[in-house]
Amino acid sequence: MICISRRAALGCLAGLLLLIAGVFLTAGLWLPGLGHFLTAPVNEGQADAIVVLSGGGPERAMHGIALYHRGLAPQLWFTGDAPPPMLTTFTDARWAQELAEEQGVPAGAIRRLRTMSTWEDGQEIARAVHGAGINRLLIVTDWYHARRALGILRRELAGDNVQVLFSPAPPLTYGPNDWWQREDGLVAVVNEYIKTGFYWWHYGLAPWQCQSEGASLVKMGPNKDSIVGPLGLLFLAFFISYLGTFVVRRWALQSGVVDIPNERSSHDLPTPRGGGIAIVASFFAAMFLASFFYSFDLRTYWGLLLSAAAIAILGFIDDLHGLSRRHRFAVWIIIAGVSMAFGIRLRAVALPVIGVIPLSILSPLITFVWLIGVANFYNFMDGIDGLAAGEAISVAGFLAIVSLMHGNTFIFVTSLILLGSALGFLLHNLPPARIFMGDGGSNFLGFVFAALAIIGSQSGATSIPFAIPVVLLGTFLFDATITLLKRIPKGKNWLKPHRDHYYQRLIILGYSHKRVTFLYCSLNILLGFIALLYSRLDGLPALMLLVLALLPFLFLAVAVNKLEKATAPSPKRS
Repeated sequence: MICISRRAALGCLAGLLLLIAGVFLTAGLWLPGLGHFLTAPVNEGQADAIVVLSGGGPERAMHGIALYHRGLAPQLWFTGDAPPPMLTTFTDARWAQELAEEQGVPAGAIRRLRTMSTWEDGQEIARAVHGAGINRLLIVTDWYHARRALGILRRELAGDNVQVLFSPAPPLTYGPNDWWQREDGLVAVVNEYIKTGFYWWHYGLAPWQCQSEGASLVKMGPNKDSIVGPLGLLFLAFFISYLGTFVVRRWALQSGVVDIPNERSSHDLPTPRGGGIAIVASFFAAMFLASFFYSFDLRTYWGLLLSAAAIAILGFIDDLHGLSRRHRFAVWIIIAGVSMAFGIRLRAVALPVIGVIPLSILSPLITFVWLIGVANFYNFMDGIDGLAAGEAISVAGFLAIVSLMHGNTFIFVTSLILLGSALGFLLHNLPPARIFMGDGGSNFLGFVFAALAIIGSQSGATSIPFAIPVVLLGTFLFDATITLLKRIPKGKNWLKPHRDHYYQRLIILGYSHKRVTFLYCSLNILLGFIALLYSRLDGLPALMLLVLALLPFLFLAVAVNKLEKATAPSPKRS
């Protein structure tokens, strides 16, 4: 008989509820009314024909007519010209044509398509496009029919050089951001789930075909005003990480993957390690799922995932068997080289007042030092309960906010996924920790944050200043850098475990893991707000803010030194 504690049972139940919420929200990425929607700017003269789908009444017809009068296209098409049973003379398209002519649209610019359903709409539109030599279409319908209609067009026009745009039109039973507030919103969403399933089964139109970018469909990127879809990915990452850590902990105990305390340790009891496996697994699962719904730059996407996977695997092998410095350094060079081959390369750094500093021939070297340095610094700082995971939550959370402000979808989604993965693990790692992250998890987190700093700084119009991730990682970078600079002149091995970091010195002084972790998390939050403010400043005020960001660290260093002097034993007098 398997006995499960009440705490574990409640945790599993909470995780299950989050999984359900995550699946529901993430599924909304391909269904209308939940998150990731087709939106695109429409400029005058951009389309060859406006197609108004039937069923929307006068509001939808007037929306299409208004677009025509704005000069967006020379032709106006209406679907729904197949009369319903027993009504041989009346059709939606005929009625819409009469309304359009009353509004001044020439009869020669109007075309009626003989259809009775969304499926027929797509097929008939495709035939009309082939016959008229159309290159760009503007579909006018509501959110309710958009997914299936555009998905059908994508399949029917596969291989053709035809671009399809979408303009949402009344009746707005629900929209991308307020479906839960509409009277019929939830009912319509459930109904759309059923219809999408029917289209999948009956016509072979899979849900993901209704959104993916293809030769025949211009993918209109995610509605940046809606974070429902990314929150679904966050929930999924949290769920996989939280429950996955249970599994990893049990495996670690059975396999003897346990951290035994020694003179350099900050813990007193043998503790399982390797919990970073759950962080890495949840991150990759959510990122893989996100790739179906977001138009990420594939070179950047795969460059990050491949190199991050390699650094994680290296760390896990080191956790299990231990690797020599020579082997680790050789693999680090390969991993950094792979990253740079995929475009993750720091070519220049922009600073306020100073301007852009090109790195030129030093770019590969500085990229290597940054990527591998941050990965190792993060590992060095993973020495007490909750510290590394808490840092990850703080950095990922504030980076998500900054990237949302800058409109950088890749950094935003990736940061939220990291946030969910770290949070799921943290619940097991809070003092007193029941499992440690291990080198695989800490190296992975440090490397991903370092890579995101480079990717974000080179994203064109949505670029995030490189200084912002540096500020967000400030506590770890300062502590590890100062400790390293103090150890190297003394001839100490900088890769060998030690107790010279400021957080370790505070533990030696008698402060608990909780208090030290809380102190560092407080510093992280302070740096987060500094980063947010920096993103809105430029020139001298921005430069002064960067200088100001150093003050908390200087205060920490001075305070620790004074405490150590105050508690040091007095020299004996002869």
